[in-house]
Amino acid sequence: MLFMETMECGLFGESRLKALSAITSPPFIGNVMASLVGLNHAEERERLDEALIHFGRLFPYLSGSSEFVPLKEELCFIKHYFHILEMRYGERFGFGIRAEDDSREIRRFELFEAAESLIRKRLDEEAGFVRISIECRCTDGDGRDSSVRLKVTGTESPSVEVINLPRP
Repeated sequence: MLFMETMECGLFGESRLKALSAITSPPFIGNVMASLVGLNHAEERERLDEALIHFGRLFPYLSGSSEFVPLKEELCFIKHYFHILEMRYGERFGFGIRAEDDSREIRRFELFEAAESLIRKRLDEEAGFVRISIECRCTDGDGRDSSVRLKVTGTESPSVEVINLPRP
């Protein structure tokens, strides 16, 4: 059912399909499961519990049907995903997220898609540290037009992408 809904929703459907592909791909699931087993064997119960909670909280957002969501929901989804990456990559991955006003509505998966594409190649190919920061700022006085700055740093030169978020 979710796949059929995804195929019928144009840009929203394409973004959802990309998010589903990133989170439900066999390599991602396999790596998450291996990391969870590792935490269990190391008897790191608190970290294991946290990881399971973050992993479980990804799926309700993926199955949401609304095209636009409050920025805080998108950022929360991204935080859960980043916590999973932090568990998987350990010291090699870090993140920070800051928002001046997170009540603004944006297209679901828009930030996730941009952030994931910026960090994926670096995590897979670089041996060093990768850090992403997401800063959300209002660009006008009424808070309706916003921009998001995504910055990825690592062993190579930083990548920066600015996304303008028009009113829905």
